[in-house]
Amino acid sequence: MWTKVESHFESYPAQKKVMRLLLKRGFKIDEEGTIRSGNIRIPKAQIAREVEVDRKAVDAAIKRIENNDFLRDIFHNLRSMTLLEDVAPKLGLGITIITPTDAAKKGILGRVAATISKKDLSIYQAIADDPNLTDNPKLTIITEKRIPGNTIDELREIEGVKKVTIS
Repeated sequence: MWTKVESHFESYPAQKKVMRLLLKRGFKIDEEGTIRSGNIRIPKAQIAREVEVDRKAVDAAIKRIENNDFLRDIFHNLRSMTLLEDVAPKLGLGITIITPTDAAKKGILGRVAATISKKDLSIYQAIADDPNLTDNPKLTIITEKRIPGNTIDELREIEGVKKVTIS
């Protein structure tokens, strides 16, 4: 699916950087062509600085999105979400990061979740990076507490798991 989105930006590398940031961060474009995170306005200049392009590239990317029904439907409906990874230790929660051998491989999240749930641990959040949007995708699992050592060994044995990191 992302290939179809990216195909609209193939000849415009600066606009493509803008589009990828909007997708990665879940920033939407509202009816007025304003970039938003929820109801908070994100200045175009900030977007340009973040991806190291001219502000004109941000304007052009927004115009390209607004003038295409397919792109408009996607970017008008994006939303940001909370990732607990940075605050989990302060809340007494466990963090398990799974690095896959191939992030496009099916079933890794399901097998990891099943292994953790067999230990009677609640999963509060599971975020899998999109391999099309992230250079080094990972699966981040936030649990009610740190997972026990023997579970780490079990997670490492799951097909498609390259590395397990616990925080």
